[in-house]
Amino acid sequence: MTRGRWVALAVALVLVAAGVLVGVATAGGTTSAAQDAADCRRTTERVHSAAATTVDGPGTRVAFLGDSYTSGYALTDPQDGYAYLLSRALGWRAAVDGFPGTGFTTDARCPGERYAQRVSRIPADAALVLVEGGLNDVAAAAQVGGASAALLEQIHARVPAAAIVVVGPPPVPHRAGGLVRQVAADLARTAAEHGATYVDPTGWSLPYVRDGVHLTAAGHRLFAELLDEQLTAVHLVPPPSVVLPAQPAPVPTG
Repeated sequence: MTRGRWVALAVALVLVAAGVLVGVATAGGTTSAAQDAADCRRTTERVHSAAATTVDGPGTRVAFLGDSYTSGYALTDPQDGYAYLLSRALGWRAAVDGFPGTGFTTDARCPGERYAQRVSRIPADAALVLVEGGLNDVAAAAQVGGASAALLEQIHARVPAAAIVVVGPPPVPHRAGGLVRQVAADLARTAAEHGATYVDPTGWSLPYVRDGVHLTAAGHRLFAELLDEQLTAVHLVPPPSVVLPAQPAPVPTG
């Protein structure tokens, strides 16, 4: 079990007020080209900033590639997103590349942000790459298998020695369950065929914000805990006793 280190981490977290995030992932209705461009510009400035893309830990060099979940979208402080929580808990030196609305098959309304177009941003010295996504691909579910296979080949070419983990979509209320499961199955199959580890969140019960898609702060924390447990189970991260300082030995008496 890995819950002990999450209790310690919770004490250290401080919520910081932040600006309203741009809703690229779930914006409804139609907007003008100028408004789309402005939204993309603001989102790009935020998610590509040094604060958003870097976690300076002393440990393993890790890269995250993902969508709004990885970017911490819909949180008061994006740094309370699962990628940042997990990186801080495990002491990772992490590069976080999350962009709302994107996926294996889509760059949403912001050109150049599809996963395959961002592989060159993965640090060349990454020892572990976590690719999270799938919810934004349900409209093109039939294309997920081919797109994810090509992506994993690109990542392997970029960082041949890195372990790759694919984190699939959870069962959100406002996405068709059948399509989510189809995407998850295709991602699991592709991961197995390309020597990657697949983490399946379709059985996870998570709290969501009112849009029925994005995680609450508690949801991100639980997502991080459950992902931590899965990575520990396959020996990609050390157990808590290795990560956390050992309890001091009793002082001999007499």
